[in-house]
Parts: sequence; structure tokens; C-alpha cells
Amino acid sequence: MTTTPHPVRDSHIEDVVEDTPRTLDQAVTVVIPAYEEAEHVADQVAAVERQMKSSGWVYEIIVVDDGSSDETAERAAATGARVLRRPGNRGYGAALKLGIRSAQYDWILITDADGTYPVESIPSLLAEASANEMVVGARTGKVVKVPLVRRPAKWFLRQLARDRKSVV
Repeated sequence: MTTTPHPVRDSHIEDVVEDTPRTLDQAVTVVIPAYEEAEHVADQVAAVERQMKSSGWVYEIIVVDDGSSDETAERAAATGARVLRRPGNRGYGAALKLGIRSAQYDWILITDADGTYPVESIPSLLAEASANEMVVGARTGKVVKVPLVRRPAKWFLRQLARDRKSVV
């Protein structure tokens, strides 16, 4: 039996010199993925809008309606948010990717459409942005119930993040 060797790919090594940190403008795109959230989306967009108006940041709000059959897109649009509507549901990750690809600004803030993330935390997250490359908020406390199957992955991510000063 003979085997054909795999072709060797041309490799190219790029040395990165980090002589000056990149400074991003205080401008952020808020991405809100939504699926069947007609009941909550307008209130959530309004809450985000209130926080952003007081933040001093330039911003845009994008709601990604991921194929809802209810009035999610229409109710989000009534708030003045930019709405991207998919004809069918492709999932949370695909909705996030679409919102991020469509973002006008380099900073991306992700929240949900049903109000389970505290929008009151937005100013403190943005306050950390100028000194970090990435800021991550996490719901914590006794009221947060993490399913057993997700606990090992969450533990691993906490350990990884604990050593990074860029994670809040």
C-alpha cells in the first residue's frame, strides 16, 4: 500500500511589534439578537437607549430578528433601532455574527432582547473599554441558575479569564 504525501503549505510568519496600543473611539454598536421576542424587544431597546444616551458614547443599536414569526421586527423597528430580519431562524450564533458583520463601530456590545442581562451595567462595562481590548460582563449571584451540563465549560472560561486583566 502506498501513501501520497500531503502537500506542504507555504507558510509565512509575521512578527507583530506591539509598539503602541490601538486606541478605539468611544463609539459602540449594540447588537441585540432576537427570536420570537415581540413582547419584550421594544422595552429592551428603550432601556438600552436610555443607558447609551447617558454614556457619552456614540452608538447604534442593531436588532437581529432571527426569523421570528411574531412581530419582533416591527416592534423593534418602531423604537428607531436598525433591524436586520432573516427569513428563517439560523440560531443565536448566526444572529450575533450577522449583527457584528453589519456593525458600524469597532466596539461591539451584545445584550439580549428579553431583558435578562442588566442594561444598568452598560456604563460600567463601557468605562472599562478604554483600558482594555475586550470587556466581558457576566451574570452572577444566587439568582443565576447555570444548567449542570454547562458548568464545566463555564468553570474553564472563568479560569482562563481570571488571568486576563482585560476581563471584567
